[in-house]
Amino acid sequence: MAEHKKFGYEKKDVHLPAIVRNIVGLFILLIASIVAMKLLFDVLKKERATADSRLPVPPMLRANQAPPEPRLEVREGEVVDAVRAYEQPLLTRYEWVDEKAGIARIPVERAMELVVKQKSETP
Repeated sequence: MAEHKKFGYEKKDVHLPAIVRNIVGLFILLIASIVAMKLLFDVLKKERATADSRLPVPPMLRANQAPPEPRLEVREGEVVDAVRAYEQPLLTRYEWVDEKAGIARIPVERAMELVVKQKSETP
């Protein structure tokens, strides 16, 4: 028992010099990685600065330039409202499309009634 207290740890289980070497090695590797990343970022930053002067400006960064056709609506619903204003009278009145051929326009509600009546009469 006295011999155990004399050494402070059990030598055959833990090899302290190997642990210290590993810790020092990892620390050196960490410092080397940080230095390498710093150098890499400096090189890339310098390369980007020279490349930016050679490359054209991306289209999205150009100021006051409209995108190419087709463009999105600037005022939402304006086109839809105009189309509905044009179509609404066509959907609610009677008129001839081609009188010679016997083609007429009738309101949608009336057309639906005629289709239902025709379907109910057909066996």
